[in-house]
Amino acid sequence: MIRKLHAIELQTPSPRRLLEFYRDALGLVPRRALVGDLLEVSCAGTSLRLIPSNGPVTPSRLFFTVPGPMLDTFKGRLLGQGIPLVELDQGIELKDPDGNRILLMPDREPPWMPGRKGLGRRVGDEEDGWARLYEDMPVEHMPWYSEDMDMDLAWALCTFSPPPCGLLELGSGPGNTAARLAALGYDVLAVDIAPAAVEYARKRFGGLNPRLRYEVADATSLSPGLGTFDGALDRGCFHSLPVEKRKGYIRSVHSVLRAGGRLVLKTFSRDEPGQWGPHRFSASELEDLFQGLFKPLLCERGVFPGRSCPKALLMVFESKA
Repeated sequence: MIRKLHAIELQTPSPRRLLEFYRDALGLVPRRALVGDLLEVSCAGTSLRLIPSNGPVTPSRLFFTVPGPMLDTFKGRLLGQGIPLVELDQGIELKDPDGNRILLMPDREPPWMPGRKGLGRRVGDEEDGWARLYEDMPVEHMPWYSEDMDMDLAWALCTFSPPPCGLLELGSGPGNTAARLAALGYDVLAVDIAPAAVEYARKRFGGLNPRLRYEVADATSLSPGLGTFDGALDRGCFHSLPVEKRKGYIRSVHSVLRAGGRLVLKTFSRDEPGQWGPHRFSASELEDLFQGLFKPLLCERGVFPGRSCPKALLMVFESKA
């Protein structure tokens, strides 16, 4: 996942060509504004807005960071598209079609951030509760909303399930994470139980990337018709389930993952104080729940970025045959 370090508006004689470059070469996420048909490239809570120009423009210089393990992936991706680049001691430099200079720098360490107390996430247990939630509240006001992708998830995915691969996102909500994964090169099917959430995601990101689909589905009873996936991602779905649905979720996800496929799972942590919000898991509790069908590969502490930052556990599981 690329994170933009500063915001800028670019004047360009060909907005569509530049948008496709930033999407396909650099993995920035194209989106439509919900009002009108404005096209932007979004990243890290900001927008690289492409302004049509009929005259000459002055090139700019842009700085981006990528997860360390992804730098070689981006290098190969750019070279594979015939894009000239210069290798630096700590990154690579290239130019976009308008001559703007771009510097890609690696994040050297995984971003395991110290937790902070916050308001956390209020959830409903049933499908109609989720539907009402997305119908009654703007997604930007939801306490777990984050415009960008969690950097610890980006690190885990590019380490254990690097693109290209088929990826299933469970409980995709407003669709931000799925859009970023598709821009990185994953073939993503994003599912959510709330039709209003899927409709919002389609309006914002649908049709701008052929690698991305949004569908309504229940993570505890996934249809075999969805296909088989190399990996799955869950940012806050499993910890919202009632106890009686957890085993169904585990069997369901296992049924659509190929043998050896990886599940990247992020839940509330037992380290987070209080009783509000979803269930808080310990690493041993998650390992016990998943042990029949999955084996653990990674466990790290982190937080959920957003309007609040409750403490989280990040687990990577491998599907058993």
